[in-house]
Amino acid sequence: MDKRKQIGKKVPLFALLAVLILTMTNQPVQAAAVGDSTTGDTQAVVSFKAGDLKLQAAPALDFGQHEISAAVQVYTAESVGDPVRISDLRGSGEGWSLTVALSKFQLKEDGGDTLAGAVINTSAPTVKTNAENLGKPPVQVTEIELTSDGTVTRVWNAEEKSGMGVWELEWIAGNTTLTVYPGTAEEGDSEAVLTWNLQSTP
Repeated sequence: MDKRKQIGKKVPLFALLAVLILTMTNQPVQAAAVGDSTTGDTQAVVSFKAGDLKLQAAPALDFGQHEISAAVQVYTAESVGDPVRISDLRGSGEGWSLTVALSKFQLKEDGGDTLAGAVINTSAPTVKTNAENLGKPPVQVTEIELTSDGTVTRVWNAEEKSGMGVWELEWIAGNTTLTVYPGTAEEGDSEAVLTWNLQSTP
């Protein structure tokens, strides 16, 4: 067979390969898939279920035993019991408000009214929470005055987005007093009721 004819037949094959190689080198570089990238974003998710708003504790006041006096007397509390303790685990940030009403004093023996006009005062109570609570605190209280006629008095509140978690308002015995007016004290034990009411509005 003529060698020139064989060479002539091979030329189109070489030409085709050359065109193919040239075409491949001129193609644009494709971007790597996200999964093959050196950076990327993922998510961390968590969900919470709402809890309750609760008044867990409140002060019980003891002003001791005294002789009846002909003058106005201011007695300092001997003990105040538990602090006000509020737990807000709703997770809504609605805020809350705490009120208290002091009833008339009555003689424990016969239930008769006594100590007319008596007033309970406390000043500079301390706001506390646990060290891990990073939430905004409730409103700082400077002074509380309770009249023994059933008047409802707001004593503490948390504004919107505050007071979440567990918070305490500690009454200090040395800063808590009972004012008694002359002509109102009677022999025996007298007591009044503190009625606390926690509401879900600031």
